[in-house]
Amino acid sequence: MGEGHRRRRHQGQLAVICIDDLSALAFHDRRAGCAKAVLHQDAAVQISVFRVRPGSGVPLHRHSLVSDFFMGVKGEVELRWDGGHFTLKPNAFIDMPPGVWHEVWNRGEQEGFFLLVHAPFENFDFEEQTVV
Repeated sequence: MGEGHRRRRHQGQLAVICIDDLSALAFHDRRAGCAKAVLHQDAAVQISVFRVRPGSGVPLHRHSLVSDFFMGVKGEVELRWDGGHFTLKPNAFIDMPPGVWHEVWNRGEQEGFFLLVHAPFENFDFEEQTVV
């Protein structure tokens, strides 16, 4: 195994994990077919990896004060927002500013993984759009 596959501790921080070994992450279900592994969290930022199974996703929502920075890791997911859409593939990224309604779906046949940075995290909110 290469150096990136070894887990190490550095000054009391979380173990270093190679992004190629996604099975080493502790995913927790957020909703059916969508799980999250938090890598780091403080008042300034939350950094996590999401796993989205085919046919699953995060419904239309927004954050009033928080930006979402998405970076594709493995597979593909589709992001949609106020009149736009983007297929997030490995190494591609998109920054979603506060206040923009957006959703994330996996319309493919394989799991999709992406890195998500919420900043600032201190005032994190999640307003899901309700259908009346």
